Amino acid sequence: MKKYLLFAMFLSIYYYTKLKITKYAIKSEKIKRSMRIALLADLHSVSYGKNQHELLRLISAQSPDIIVMSGDMVDDRFDNIRSYQIMSDLAKKYLCFYVTGNHEHRTKQAEEIKETLKSFGIYVLDGKGAKLKGNIRIFGVDDREGDAIEFKRQHIKVYRTAKFENFNILLQHKPEFISIFKKSNFDLMLCGHTHGGQVGIPMFNSALYANGQGFFPKYFGGMHKFYKNNLIISRGLTRNTRGIPRLFNPNELVVIDLSPKYSYS
Repeated sequence: MKKYLLFAMFLSIYYYTKLKITKYAIKSEKIKRSMRIALLADLHSVSYGKNQHELLRLISAQSPDIIVMSGDMVDDRFDNIRSYQIMSDLAKKYLCFYVTGNHEHRTKQAEEIKETLKSFGIYVLDGKGAKLKGNIRIFGVDDREGDAIEFKRQHIKVYRTAKFENFNILLQHKPEFISIFKKSNFDLMLCGHTHGGQVGIPMFNSALYANGQGFFPKYFGGMHKFYKNNLIISRGLTRNTRGIPRLFNPNELVVIDLSPKYSYS
């Protein structure tokens, strides 16, 4: 009996920690043409097979229109080889957008990292925006850990630039400033950082702890719907955090389908 119980526990943990694909669908009268987005977050330089083949294959199978990366794709304790490998390969095939996370800034080489990604053809959204098809616009801000003035400057800039008539996406690392986001012209905010709370509590659809939010965080992953805008938080791609393994908390690739609320002919 003990062997069966241990086996069942192993299967349960495996199911809740294996890389999964999580899909969301959002419709809006502002969107004129459909778009599929793949959201990558918190890779932390981990490996997904030789030349990151496993993750690249999963992304390709989703046929995204654009790739967005919400920070911590590199890590301050490891080299950037594996992160650069996948980002350079993605940029050859897709339109890619990126913002920094706190770990890029902990390397003390955030500006060098951004310049390298620009050389791959990736759009670095540090207080900037870009126009996409179908009346969609995307904006992004650096995490800027330790530089609150620059972080606030970038936030003010993008919040002032986003116009109500467009479907506006905000890409940032941490799911913070929810009260400001609710009052803004942003229709969708895409984040990472939390790693899904690292330890999940499946029966209660909750998590144990998240940096910046403490125990039993409210915004640890998933999709959160507000009156006129939505927040999607990736649980991230890394398999552990500073040696602490995930438990009942799968690392994930997030796929978001944007489509018109009404048919346009």
